[in-house]
Amino acid sequence: VEGVTVRSELTWAVDMGTYDSLPKDDPQKEPDEEMQRAAKRLAAQFRTTILCFSWLLGCLISVLGLASSEFGVRLGGWTNGALYLTYTLFNFFAPLCLKKYGCRWSFVIGQSCYMLYLIASLLPRYYTLVPTALLAGCGGAVLWTAQGTYTTKAALAYSKLMNTTEHKAFGHFNGIFNTIFQGVVFFAHLLTSLILSAKFLPHSSRLAILYSIFAVGAFIATVGVSFFKDPPEGEGKAKDEESLSGVKATDAAAVNPKEIIAETFYLAFEPKMLMLSGTNLAFGFVTSFVSVYVNSKIITDHLGDSTLGWFACIQQVSSFVLAYPYAWASNRSEVIGRPIVMLAGALSFCIVLGMFRFIPLHTYDTTATAWALLVIAHIALGSGVTVWQGTCAAVFSDYYSATPEPAFANIKLWSGLGSAIAFFLFPSLVA
Repeated sequence: VEGVTVRSELTWAVDMGTYDSLPKDDPQKEPDEEMQRAAKRLAAQFRTTILCFSWLLGCLISVLGLASSEFGVRLGGWTNGALYLTYTLFNFFAPLCLKKYGCRWSFVIGQSCYMLYLIASLLPRYYTLVPTALLAGCGGAVLWTAQGTYTTKAALAYSKLMNTTEHKAFGHFNGIFNTIFQGVVFFAHLLTSLILSAKFLPHSSRLAILYSIFAVGAFIATVGVSFFKDPPEGEGKAKDEESLSGVKATDAAAVNPKEIIAETFYLAFEPKMLMLSGTNLAFGFVTSFVSVYVNSKIITDHLGDSTLGWFACIQQVSSFVLAYPYAWASNRSEVIGRPIVMLAGALSFCIVLGMFRFIPLHTYDTTATAWALLVIAHIALGSGVTVWQGTCAAVFSDYYSATPEPAFANIKLWSGLGSAIAFFLFPSLVA
C-alpha cells in the first residue's frame, strides 16, 4: 500500500537519522500530511535542543561579562584569554569529535566542559579558574561546531521533507536559532541584573546565589540535550564534489583523523573563508573589548557594577528585536539581501569601537550622558552580534552544507582568535 510505504520511509527518516530514502517528489508538489508532521517533529526537537544550548551559553556569557569586574582585571582577563586561546586552537580537532560521536554527544561533551567552568566560578582563584577555563575552551570549540553542524543538517532535512529550497531552510533555521538564543541570553542577563541589584544582601552572597543558579541550570541543560537525537543525514550542495583536501564529501565520516584535521586547516585559508573571516575576527575582538575595557573601565567606574547586567540586557534586546528582521531581509534575495545585512553587522561593530575611540573618557563623568552613549553602543553591539550569529551562520550553512563540521570549526577559530588577542591585550589598558 502506497500510504504504508511512505509512512515507513518517514519513520526511517525521522527516527533512524537519514532521509535519502524519502520519495523523490516533484519539487513543486506540496508535502503530504505525514511529511509535514515529520517536519514539525524535527523543528520541535531543534527548538528544544537550542533552548538547552542557549540557557547554558546564557549562563556562561553572563559570567564572562562579569569576570573582569568581579574576579579582578588580571584574573578575569587572563582567565578569559586562556579560555579563548584553547577555544581557538582546539577548533582544528573539534570536527573529529563530531565525526566520532555525532551532534548529540558533542553537545553533551562541550556543555559539560562549560559547566565545570561555571562551578569553578563559585571559588574564583587562579588554580580553579585557569584549568577549567582551558578545558572550557576545548569544550566550547566542540560545542559551537556541533551547533552549526546540527543547524545545517536539521535545515537540510527540513528542506527535503517540506520540498523547499536549501537557501530558505538555512535562513529559517538560523533565524530560529538566533531568536531563541538572543531571547534566552537576555533572560540570563536580566536575572543577573536583578540578583546583583538586591542591595539587602551582601555582594558576596549575591554572587554566590547567581553562580549557584547558573551551575545548576547548566547541569539541567547538559542532561537535557542528551535525550535528543541527531538530525537526519542529508546530501548537501557538494555531495558529488571533492572537498578541499581531496576527500569526497560523502566519505567524510570514513576519513582518518589526519585527513579531517588537514581539511579543517586547509579550509581556514580557502578564499571564501578568508573573505568571511573579517566578520568573525571583528565579533571576537569587539565583544572582548566590551567585556574587558568597557565593562570595567567605563561602566563599573562611572555607573557601578550593578548596571552591568542592564547594559547586557540592552544588547540582548537589540539582538532579539533585530534577529527576525535581519533574517527576513537576508532571505529576500541570496544575491542582495545577505550582503546588505552582513554590511550592517560590520558597520555596527565599527560604531561600537568608534564611540570609545573618538569620544573622550571624561564625557562619561556625567551620568545621563554616560547612559545615553552606552545605550547606543550596546544597541549597535546587539546589531553586530545578531548578524554574526544569524546571517553569517546561514552563509556558512549555504556555502559549506556538504562539510559543515570543518566550516563551523573555522568560524569559531577566527572569532576565538580575535577574542584571545583581546583578552590578553586589553587588561594592560585597564590596569
